[in-house]
Amino acid sequence: MGSTGHLSNGKLNLNLLRDYYRRELLELLDKCLGSKALVWDDALTGPFGLIAEYSLLKEHEVEKMFPLSDKGLPPSNVQNIIFVTRPKLQLMEQIAQNLLQEEHKGGFRKEYHIIFVPRKSLLCEKKLK
Repeated sequence: MGSTGHLSNGKLNLNLLRDYYRRELLELLDKCLGSKALVWDDALTGPFGLIAEYSLLKEHEVEKMFPLSDKGLPPSNVQNIIFVTRPKLQLMEQIAQNLLQEEHKGGFRKEYHIIFVPRKSLLCEKKLK
């Protein structure tokens, strides 16, 4: 593993990991053109705070951040709603409820996206459909 630069004298270089995941997150955000709101799975807000500060997210058009809840999403005029979640079926239920509530509100047209952390799950994608 020495050639990858992740280990130096037997120690893991956490800065390299943080930079890698920061770059990945920002690339995903930049694929969504326009203003954005992130809807966080509560268990991920702390770890993501270590990767990207709010000021950096703001530079990539993130205007709002909300916790994922059964109560639905607060009103916003963003163009993209991005759910950042672990691949757990219970969380897919909450996301589905949020989407249904948004559909009933009508109004401003939004695009919806989901980022699975650490990786996507076909079972969860199927559950959302």
